[in-house]
Amino acid sequence: MNKKTDAILRKLSEIAQNPKQSVLALMRRTGKKAIGCFPVYSVEELIHAAGMLPIGMWGAQTDFLHADKYLPAFACSIMKENLELAMRGAYDMLSAVTISSLCDTFKCTMANWHTVLGDKIPVVPLMFPHNRKTQNGVDYLIRELRSIQTRLTEISQKTVTDADLADSMAIYEASRQALREFVALCNDYPVTVDAKIRHLVIKASYFMDRGEYLETLNELNAELKAQPKEDADVVKVVLTGIIAEPDGLLNLLTDNRMRVVADDLAQESRQFRTPARPGLRAIEQMAYRISDQVGCPLLFEEQKSRGRMLIDLAKNNKAHGVIVVLLKFCDPEEYDYPICKAELEAAGIPHLMIEIDHNAKNFETLRTRIQSFAEILQ
Repeated sequence: MNKKTDAILRKLSEIAQNPKQSVLALMRRTGKKAIGCFPVYSVEELIHAAGMLPIGMWGAQTDFLHADKYLPAFACSIMKENLELAMRGAYDMLSAVTISSLCDTFKCTMANWHTVLGDKIPVVPLMFPHNRKTQNGVDYLIRELRSIQTRLTEISQKTVTDADLADSMAIYEASRQALREFVALCNDYPVTVDAKIRHLVIKASYFMDRGEYLETLNELNAELKAQPKEDADVVKVVLTGIIAEPDGLLNLLTDNRMRVVADDLAQESRQFRTPARPGLRAIEQMAYRISDQVGCPLLFEEQKSRGRMLIDLAKNNKAHGVIVVLLKFCDPEEYDYPICKAELEAAGIPHLMIEIDHNAKNFETLRTRIQSFAEILQ
């Protein structure tokens, strides 16, 4: 690895591992307001067009002192962590948050957030249509996005024009293309970019100005392509699930010579694998990107395609197996798993299902299971 590549990777890793400090520094430097974006799909382009900073809210390890009063024990850890951190004041720098209606826990969190925080950090709700692939569903989502555009104009005190949105959409589409290029390049550099580094480079996008992130990522991609490809004896895996965290999980993959050659993670490739349709207005491109998403259990899909997609990812990337990272108490993922399991088994692709709690601190049981799976794949 040359010094420039190392410097870029260290910069992005530090931002991803220190999100609050990174966001506060960015706000001071740019003078912009920040809007928190709950998982999984948000309106980052609209926030960017309004002259504000969209900030990813994917939780963080913390003890629950307050959130348990509002969300049950069987609620997903990311939602509980976000509510807990907000009640402690960790998100006081935000001017608002966007929360979607993707599942029952999201809806409960939306209501509880409004109850607990009121107008201190207001909620901008994002209601997704159930039948998103019909024209009526797309038209509904466009109206919903227009309503959010008006709300963001009130918060930013800046009129969000269609020209502004088109400019922001262009930046986000370029960054999504650069991310698709990056994850493909990772397969040629398994030593330089291990499972954790790959994750941190992608995660940094949630805490940076997207234009600056695009410039940095393009520079990283160019540096990687200029280096000789690396040959390493590694076990190639595909990850699928909501999130592959905490970092201790990714360290276990590296310890067992596993490299992520492709993923179907909500925090990672689901964010950028679907390009916008060309030749449409930016607001229409945003709506159709949701309509065109496939293989995500959080979005209704009558013909389940996730299992077939995982099989294709594994075969196209010459993966030895698939690891299903099942976020504890995530109902959509849990309902989807039996279907994926049956299809992977029918295709003869080895897979391992591991259940994770985003707030977990002990990984010894996982260590044993991942080590055993790595040995089987070898």
